[in-house]
Amino acid sequence: MENLKMEKQSGLIITTSLINLLRKTLFENLGQKKAGKFLLRFGKDLGLETGKALLETGKNRIEALQLAELLHIDTGHISQLTKYGVVQKPEEDMIFKNFSGMWHGSFEVESHLQDFGKANECSCYIISGFISGVLTVVLEEDIFVKELTCRSKGDEHCTYNVNTRKYWESNGEVLDIYEDDKFIEELEMTYDKLLKKTMQLNEVNNFHSKITDTIAQKNDLSKLLETAYTILKIPIFIVNLNGEVIENIGHENISTIEWAKVIKSNKHTKVHLQKSYKLHMAPIYVDQETFAYCCFVYPKDNELTQNDLVYLERLAVASSVCFLYEKISFETTERFKINFLERMIYNHFKDNGEMYLHANYIEPKISPAFCTLAIDIKENSNVPIDAYQIILNLSRELKKYQLTGMLSKKDRYIVLFLYNLEPQREYTDSVKRLLKNALQNFNYKVGISNEFIELHDFKVSLAEAEKAMNFPTKDEFVYYSELGIYSSLLENLKPETLRQVAKQELKSLLDPDEKSRTLLYTLYIYLKNNQKLEKTMMDLSLSIGGTKYRLQKIEDIIGKKLKDATTFAFLLIIIETLLLSKEISFD
Repeated sequence: MENLKMEKQSGLIITTSLINLLRKTLFENLGQKKAGKFLLRFGKDLGLETGKALLETGKNRIEALQLAELLHIDTGHISQLTKYGVVQKPEEDMIFKNFSGMWHGSFEVESHLQDFGKANECSCYIISGFISGVLTVVLEEDIFVKELTCRSKGDEHCTYNVNTRKYWESNGEVLDIYEDDKFIEELEMTYDKLLKKTMQLNEVNNFHSKITDTIAQKNDLSKLLETAYTILKIPIFIVNLNGEVIENIGHENISTIEWAKVIKSNKHTKVHLQKSYKLHMAPIYVDQETFAYCCFVYPKDNELTQNDLVYLERLAVASSVCFLYEKISFETTERFKINFLERMIYNHFKDNGEMYLHANYIEPKISPAFCTLAIDIKENSNVPIDAYQIILNLSRELKKYQLTGMLSKKDRYIVLFLYNLEPQREYTDSVKRLLKNALQNFNYKVGISNEFIELHDFKVSLAEAEKAMNFPTKDEFVYYSELGIYSSLLENLKPETLRQVAKQELKSLLDPDEKSRTLLYTLYIYLKNNQKLEKTMMDLSLSIGGTKYRLQKIEDIIGKKLKDATTFAFLLIIIETLLLSKEISFD
């Protein structure tokens, strides 16, 4: 035992707790195959040093092997070692005859099961290497102890077989324990890969840091792309869902048609090959919906680097933050405008002075000429009406059509108040294109007021726009200035007077029952068709007899002949005035 103590003090024996830590670290960083080779070589080197130290104490070979076994057990590497067979040492080669056995209580088995679970190969690498190293020194020949079964992979015992290196290799065994150069090369390759990966990560982190700083300073999208292009030297495009370029840098423009075709086929990040270039694309999300696409443009023959996908996706995320900043800023500004216009609509300002004071805070500054539009959007069963979202969409598109204005909601319709209108400039075409694009999924009707100069005349212009919007016509755009006599009638005629005149002339045709409404509608169509019987018959889908019957019934009720020119004109004015003032409706 004194000899045993001496060996412990020599520093050649390593405790199992340290080896367990080494094992776990190697497996996690190198993987099982490379870690196994390393541990096998480590065990062998430990065995070689231990064998040399034992022989230097003056022990003979048998004593040295016995002491090595005791050291192995005493340090907790194994609890017991059994062996069978015969070893012969002729003049040339050593011969092992069925030299095998088993070791019990392997610390490597317990360590592997605890850290990684059941193994798929024998896992007592250090023990196998250690015994191989001791035997190699003591017996003066390359010896390899091969583990045959192992409890770490579910076998009942850890069993082994011992023989010379020459024997194993002659039987086709590849002995990793002797592949020093190859193992070093693998370690070097692993190091090179780790170094390359580290450098790539550093590049990505530098890119991420730069664009994060750009966003943190609340720069716009163009500044973000400029920062990214300075680092990557890759042309970049940001395009919306219609293929329209929002921002780009480093490349000549690609047509909207080309972008639209690419976007139509794009669902996830992917590469699109074109005639002379290729596009690498990633979606930009805002509020969990695809808002636009971030695109890298390369010459067709260029190879993409491993980091390109990471750069692209990080830039797409950064772009979404820019869009979100812009959206929040825009909506904050628009909410102020919506509130201001709403107060004008419902006359919530104390006086004109207060209205002008609040108007000073609007950007761009409010100045004449002005015009008010009333937009009635019809319900569509396929697309529900979200008035607030429509207002924001229209507000966002105004600048694109060189219009300045604000929007809000009144009752069932939307009010668009345009300002800063240039004299002699025809703006209605721009309005029509704006609404056609922004409301393409809806049917709508627009009433347009006369232009005005004084802001306090807004209420008058709103009334004009409402009257034009409610005028009974199939036209999408109705100008108050074109209503002629009807607009004058509505301005000067009190609602109560209108109802009295209508009741006096139309009598029971104004009753709310369905029969009276049908007769009133027949009268209106007949008058609108300038008393043409055949046209009226076709519009109402009636026979000539049915049409004549209804007209006779109407004459009996009102007590007048419809062929009389004065009666004809007066009744048409009354009915259209009732429709325009919303006293009646044929919807």
